[in-house]
Amino acid sequence: MAQASGLHFKLVYSRFGQHGRLRCPMANANHHSWNDYLERMVQERGESIILGQFRFGLDDLNYDYQQRGGNNLFRHGNFFGYFIKDNNMQQYCVSLDEAEKEIIAGSDTIYLFPIETEWGNLRYLVEDGIIIADRDGNKYEYKREEIFTPQLVRLTQTGKVKIVITNIVDSAEAVMYYDALDNILDKMGVPTEQIVWMNGNIPMSAFKTDRKSKSIYLDSILSLTQAAENYLHYPCKTSLDYESDLVRPTDLDINKKRARRFLCFNRSLNRPYRIAMIYMALKHNLLTDSTFSFITSLSVDYIKKWLESYLEEGDNVDEYYQRIIDVVPYEIDTHHLNDQQKQSFTTVENNRKDLYEDTYFHITTETRMGEEPSCFISEKTWRPILNLQPFIYFGGYKALAKLHELGFKTFGNIIDESYDLELDPVKRFNMAKKEVIRLKNMSMDEIHNLYYSVTDVLIHNQNLVSTYQHFDPLKELDKIK
Repeated sequence: MAQASGLHFKLVYSRFGQHGRLRCPMANANHHSWNDYLERMVQERGESIILGQFRFGLDDLNYDYQQRGGNNLFRHGNFFGYFIKDNNMQQYCVSLDEAEKEIIAGSDTIYLFPIETEWGNLRYLVEDGIIIADRDGNKYEYKREEIFTPQLVRLTQTGKVKIVITNIVDSAEAVMYYDALDNILDKMGVPTEQIVWMNGNIPMSAFKTDRKSKSIYLDSILSLTQAAENYLHYPCKTSLDYESDLVRPTDLDINKKRARRFLCFNRSLNRPYRIAMIYMALKHNLLTDSTFSFITSLSVDYIKKWLESYLEEGDNVDEYYQRIIDVVPYEIDTHHLNDQQKQSFTTVENNRKDLYEDTYFHITTETRMGEEPSCFISEKTWRPILNLQPFIYFGGYKALAKLHELGFKTFGNIIDESYDLELDPVKRFNMAKKEVIRLKNMSMDEIHNLYYSVTDVLIHNQNLVSTYQHFDPLKELDKIK
């Protein structure tokens, strides 16, 4: 990754922890009190305290420092992990002082100052006067000037150092902070063209014609790399305590009829279109001959508010609200989990092969189904592809077009996929819904024959996933040269 398209990248960090001969960068943007604590833990437990945050949350360690449910700390994530995956950390992670010396010496390197975000912690960089507290009751004021130091600002002005604010795990949701932080950094003297936002997708605000900031927006498809890696691991035991495996081409048997039409996973009703999905399932009696999950619900007000836009003519919001409340949770394999576990179990690796072998079509409900001209693609997209199922896609605008760019084929010969070109999410939902209902009204023999008419596409797609083991989720960085 460090050497891409002729460009040489390095990561810049404000502080390092030393363990023996190994120097470990500490995640940028944390308050110095947390870094002081981390440094003590490095001496006690080794460098994994810092580097382990890439693969493991180390929440217990975080809670040793902070009040439970308190501060939302910054930590190394997938951006850091995939950058150093093929690079020597000691060579490609440098301090601000080292970067400055190299720049003065005429280095042609581009230096990236990464701030890896999670939902909620961008506010630390935008809001003033936030007080954080450790477990001992010590209180500290979080000051952004301690993160964006005069030295960092000066180095961005050389054009050689860029501030990269990134969350490639999720779609870009905290958009209310983007322009605000651009404006703050601009006033501090950071040229906005030296600010890079790298997320799972690009928010609509980036496409405004009157946008004043020149900050750069890049997206990332981290899930494709992960899907390719997971492909190699099956069969294996996963977090829901059963052996996970994939449907393989050798499992296909045209003489064997499947019992159910659709397979559709939904952990939560925390999106408008997922509420619309369970409404569609109830309205059109999909639950009787298909396999769905709707594990956790929302408050009355949210369900009613979001459901109304998707109701068919003559339907009553109160009636369907009550039907939704009566049926949720609607579970497949999570009955043994408590409420907390149902919110947080890992979905990437768990794969019940028998569920796919018993159903024909996948109804894919992605993380987002908004208006952004840049789609977010998560593991939800790769599940049917890895398991040889054609799918109807309830996700982002032009998501199918993005799959085509990557070499995947979809099912325009048996499904009207014109919904992919509809920018309005409610209209897009209803266009895809029309295809679900059309398939629902077919006989099971017709569905069976339709499925086996596209097995060449299914096998092509599964094989193609495996070729992306070395796909670089950070390759979009090439665009900042």
